[in-house]
Amino acid sequence: MKKSYTEAYAELQTLVELLENAEISVDELSEKIKIATELIKICEQKLTSTEAEVSKIIQALSE
Repeated sequence: MKKSYTEAYAELQTLVELLENAEISVDELSEKIKIATELIKICEQKLTSTEAEVSKIIQALSE
């Protein structure tokens, strides 16, 4: 199942909190970084897609 932007962002925030609070063991760190990378990609794709849609709408309104 594909995650929504909100789901991916929330999960990413949780991972960041774990990293900031040093609640992740060195053994888990690599896996968490891989997960974070995928979540960032999801967020970037959603933001890019939304930006394109909004630009189309604004362009259509100005015609």
